[in-house]
Amino acid sequence: QPQSASTGTRYIELDHSSLPLFWQPDLHIRNLGSGKPKLYAELARFYEDGTFEFLRLFYAKLELSKPYYGAYPFDTQTLTVQIESLAHTTKQIQVKGIAAFSGLA
Repeated sequence: QPQSASTGTRYIELDHSSLPLFWQPDLHIRNLGSGKPKLYAELARFYEDGTFEFLRLFYAKLELSKPYYGAYPFDTQTLTVQIESLAHTTKQIQVKGIAAFSGLA
């Protein structure tokens, strides 16, 4: 059953059990640390304008590449999430973070 977003755009939403039946983006986290990521939830929306929105919420340990501790304890480190696709370009897939769902554990 089509639903409407707050912008009035109609979409069809797919839950976790329906996703294997459809295309999924080929995305990988390059700086994944030890352990396996834990998937909490995922869903997808097909919008009437042809947009495919894929949301995946998970917990993962990331690895900080090339940390610099020379100014410790007054240093600042920046940890980025490095996401790549081996099959698609940035014109085909856009990755956007959701600040409300990001955080440190």
